[in-house]
Amino acid sequence: SSSPAVSSGEPSGSAAPDGASQSPGVGVLRRRISDDMNEERQLAANAGLDLIFELLDLMTRRTIPREEAIYRVVMDTCAACGSAERALQLIERMRRDGIIPDSSVMRSLVCAYAMHDTADGRTYASTNALLQGLDRG
Repeated sequence: SSSPAVSSGEPSGSAAPDGASQSPGVGVLRRRISDDMNEERQLAANAGLDLIFELLDLMTRRTIPREEAIYRVVMDTCAACGSAERALQLIERMRRDGIIPDSSVMRSLVCAYAMHDTADGRTYASTNALLQGLDRG
């Protein structure tokens, strides 16, 4: 008098040896969610940097002076976002505005590169040329 087995909808073999139910894809799913969240954060940070650079453009068009402190905060933001390319663009803007980057700005540039995991040879070559230019004047 045995009753028929009722299917729970779970694939067979999904129970762990200790009897607990465990899905084999949980770790993969967690990594994907984490990667997606990181990507969303990076997209939001880049959008924020776009807005900041648009504001700098507006200040230039309206001949509003850009003080060194403004550039320092923007450079810190580039570093926090790991945006080496934007950090490099900012250094070039500073030079055009006659502002010589100080050690805190250069430290943030280094931090931006340290966090930038997709830098290519062109980015490094541009930075090398920039640093040589800073050496000369």
